[in-house]
Amino acid sequence: MMVRFLNGADSSRGLVCSGNLERIIMTYIPNKQSEPVLLSRAQLAERWSCSIETLKRRESAGTLKRVLIGPRVIRYRMNDILNLEGSKA
Repeated sequence: MMVRFLNGADSSRGLVCSGNLERIIMTYIPNKQSEPVLLSRAQLAERWSCSIETLKRRESAGTLKRVLIGPRVIRYRMNDILNLEGSKA
């Protein structure tokens, strides 16, 4: 498994962490296929310049798909985000 970080560094031996965990985007590359990138709520809210409550409303409305990694860890797939951004244009 390979992990890629915001600063472009990567590790093929496992997760290497430096700095704020919220600033890390983990990318898993299974079998050299496409790279599913996961963003946190805070990262997506910053990207879209909106509040976390707005993201929650979009989830409830069914326009934004979330990925549950744990009981309290929510992430969003970059492919889904790009599709939504593309549909707005």
